Amino acid sequence: MQLDAKCTKFEERRYTLRNTSLFKGLFTGKEDDNDDEYLRESPEYRVLLLNNSQPAKPGISHAVTTVRDVRERDKHTTTTRQKGNIVTIYLERDRLSSGKNERVGVIVYNDNSRYHSAFVEGGFISKAGRDIVSDQSKPTASPFIRYDPNDTTKQDIVISDAKTFDGRFHEDLGIVSYLPQFDSDRNLWKFEVELDIKTADGFQLHNPFVVFSLVHFQPFSLNYNANWSTKKSTIKDVNQDLRLSAPEPFVWCYLLPERRLSVSFHKPGLWGLGSWADFLDRWGRVDLTISFDNESLHYFETNTQPILRSNFVLSVEGSNDKVAWYPVMSQVDGGLGTWSLMHPLLTASNVNPGSNDAKVKLKFLRASNPSESGNKTLPSQKFCDFRVRLVEVEWFVERQWDLMNINNYLDITENEEMRVRYVELIY
Repeated sequence: MQLDAKCTKFEERRYTLRNTSLFKGLFTGKEDDNDDEYLRESPEYRVLLLNNSQPAKPGISHAVTTVRDVRERDKHTTTTRQKGNIVTIYLERDRLSSGKNERVGVIVYNDNSRYHSAFVEGGFISKAGRDIVSDQSKPTASPFIRYDPNDTTKQDIVISDAKTFDGRFHEDLGIVSYLPQFDSDRNLWKFEVELDIKTADGFQLHNPFVVFSLVHFQPFSLNYNANWSTKKSTIKDVNQDLRLSAPEPFVWCYLLPERRLSVSFHKPGLWGLGSWADFLDRWGRVDLTISFDNESLHYFETNTQPILRSNFVLSVEGSNDKVAWYPVMSQVDGGLGTWSLMHPLLTASNVNPGSNDAKVKLKFLRASNPSESGNKTLPSQKFCDFRVRLVEVEWFVERQWDLMNINNYLDITENEEMRVRYVELIY
């Protein structure tokens, strides 16, 4: 066996020992023959050469918020769940300085960790907080990203059963580690961290931020930390544990709150037969419920009371080719009979602290501007296909929605005072 004495990386080698007679050539004439009759092989032996050098600090390319939309459909009803609580972190290509299977660890708050005091002393615990401009005065449940396997209220990181990035918690080190995968499209390594950052009351925030402290973690390494068996390690001691690199403490990203939507959608006409069937089923109908936490909306704090600066805007759109879509007039079912191209769901009076459900029922006809609307300024055409569009918008002037002078005949996404934050399309 030959070993490179200068190599410090972790290696895994497998050897098989072979035993053969030195006198084989004297009685067979087949000295170089590999005939199994004259030799014996051992089982395969696995040899681990441990890393003997501190891994390099993670090289961060960038971090982005990943939004995931999970939807289910049952006949005319569609339910969706959209959340932006996953951060995808991209790493530079030049890694694996400690050998294969080098992982990345997120330093978390857990006072059972042997390195907890050292990480607190060095300011290396990952952090979470609220946006002081757009969030209400309620802070996050903790200023740190916590993980306690025995307390579900202190699990700010969600470790799923999915094996894609193989998330694991290491209590002795105080890290949650992941095995990055190579993204061939970007030529970068990446891994994903799913988070559950909430207020002390258990509600989601509007725009919480996270600051990760990351280390490279090589489990197959030597540990020269003489204070390992105690909880008295300093940062200098931690640097002697060759499983961990020096921390990279400034990886920022913002999160988005969860939105849960249920829509029952019935299109006008029967089986899409065309306008001749309109007299049998003239009206299309939408029954929508969106669930959200009040704390996840955009507010502006004033000296007297916070001003709500978020709204959900519902509209119906029609098309004849499923490519170009146009707004369709609709009215609230059971309402005052007012026709409009869009319908806001929220007012300051109908939003309560904690969990909320905003509900609305609309009805519409096949024509984009039916004669019943009484509006003679907008053109009208009939459509054969329809969809529902829900848009969450927010604004930055110190006025509530009813004081914004919104033009209900103008697409809300074209309003320059609005920022679109969430869009859901239901076909």
